[in-house]
Parts: sequence; structure tokens; C-alpha cells
Amino acid sequence: RERFCIGFAGMGVFDVGDGANEIQNEAALAADRKKAVRLNAKAMALGVAGTVVVFVAVTYLL
Repeated sequence: RERFCIGFAGMGVFDVGDGANEIQNEAALAADRKKAVRLNAKAMALGVAGTVVVFVAVTYLL
């Protein structure tokens, strides 16, 4: 399970319990944004796969 906030990565902040803080390290910011893009791509792929499964089931099995 991922413990990562895509929204925070997009804003360039992190939260370790004492409120949101801005990411100062450019390399860390780039890595967070890259991870956010990867997680969004995974979510979209799962959504497309689920849609295809439901479409095929409804179209051909019912």
C-alpha cells in the first residue's frame, strides 16, 4: 500500500504530522512529482481495465 499524497506532490509540500511544509530540495520535488504521475497512470490503467471488463461482460454475457 502506498502512503503518498498525489495532491501534496503536485503542490510541492509534505506533511509529517506538524502541518504542511514546502519541499526545498529540487531533486526530491522532481522525484515526488514523477511518482505522482506514475501513480496517476496506474489508477487510470486500472480504471480502463475495469471499464473494459464490465463492457465485455455486459455486451457479450447478458
